[in-house]
Amino acid sequence: MFNWGDYLVLAEELASRQDEASQRSAVSRTYYAVFCTARNALTEKGEWFPQTGESHRKVWNKLQEMGRKRIAEFGRSLRNARRKADYDNDITNLPKIVKDAGIKARRILSDLQDV
Repeated sequence: MFNWGDYLVLAEELASRQDEASQRSAVSRTYYAVFCTARNALTEKGEWFPQTGESHRKVWNKLQEMGRKRIAEFGRSLRNARRKADYDNDITNLPKIVKDAGIKARRILSDLQDV
């Protein structure tokens, strides 16, 4: 099975580059590293999520319901950052968004180890 955490390794490599495309891609890969890891952790606990965009909201909501508020909040924040990176024509303060995404992702992945 694919190790979704490998996306974070790629994201960190992309984040070190100075071009906007790499930095936007870093945010996107960072989000998918944590989203897919969270989804799989919940699936291993017997949860089921549709193969649609709706699964993103459901994963973070389920973690909120389980009392994992920080994971849920950081996950939602990363999802919003990913949407900006993937869809907005202009992003202000992209280097800060990239840095914050990496910090939040590391915390989420750490916290998910005991879900």
